[in-house]
Amino acid sequence: MTDRLDEIILSERQKALNDEKQFKHDLSVILAASCLFIILLFLPFGIYWLFDVLTQPISRAISGIQNVPLDKAREMYDVFYRSELLEGIISLICSPLALIVPALFAKRYLINKPKNIYPLKAAFPAEAGRFIFFSMGLCYTVTLVCALLFGDLYPQLEEAEGSTGIFSLVVNFILLTIIAPFGEELLFRGVIYQGLSRYSQPFAIFLSALIFGLAHRNPPQVINAFVMGICLAIGFAKTKSITVCIMIHLANNAFAFMVTYALNEAYDWFAAVLGIGIIAVIGFTVAMLINFTVTKKAGILAYDDEKSDFPRLGGYRLRARLLSNFFFIFYIVLIAIGVTILYL
Repeated sequence: MTDRLDEIILSERQKALNDEKQFKHDLSVILAASCLFIILLFLPFGIYWLFDVLTQPISRAISGIQNVPLDKAREMYDVFYRSELLEGIISLICSPLALIVPALFAKRYLINKPKNIYPLKAAFPAEAGRFIFFSMGLCYTVTLVCALLFGDLYPQLEEAEGSTGIFSLVVNFILLTIIAPFGEELLFRGVIYQGLSRYSQPFAIFLSALIFGLAHRNPPQVINAFVMGICLAIGFAKTKSITVCIMIHLANNAFAFMVTYALNEAYDWFAAVLGIGIIAVIGFTVAMLINFTVTKKAGILAYDDEKSDFPRLGGYRLRARLLSNFFFIFYIVLIAIGVTILYL
């Protein structure tokens, strides 16, 4: 009897050890994919550096083909090199690659692979409208607070991203309202959240939101994206579908695009209408928070922590594994480099 009990205890210990090894492996894969995402975001800089290096030989080729002086050929090349068309094409190619490649990498090497990294079934949480409005209102509230605290950082960002041509406007619209919602949900909720949720849903929600937030690099957007990432991950946990996440993400980005365009074009009436809408949604959010505080009900932001085949690791061990992981440290270094480039 004693021998049998010892065997059971030994078997349980071995299983726990194997599960922890799987967690360490999958955490490293997730963080490595996150690093790959940031590296691929730098790809346009590499492409422009290559164009710069090739200025002389390409100018000579243009001079020979067009039978024009070298200075004229260099001027022609410079016009192409700095054109909105080239910038837009590079953005439309590199942005999807930066999201799809890391997602496929993680899907390939995760031990506990998600069955479906892009579940688009039409499933919504109970009272879906309240959840969506709450998430949007919470993000707008945080955005307003960030604008008050970090307002000086916004002009630099707008100047860096500003554009006047209709082509750039269309490209930015596609990037913000199509590529970002669909592609980022694939990587951050479809792969990163799902890849870790089998070990601990709270940890998966937090880490996927943290990586999502830090990827935005500038302080106002980092905080706003982190809060939105929490809401999106909870929405995914409630529905097991990425559909509601895409809806919230798309609505948030479309709103940001319209506000930026309205302010840049000095459409005071449009800005006023949007302002009234923001106040209404923020008021709804505050009311829901008060209701949550008074009733002590998790309500809208509750998620179902379903039973898992894998044992739940303690919070301390999860944090220790994260902070000691090489790829997490490397990710922070890459973010620091990205912030430096953003504000140079």
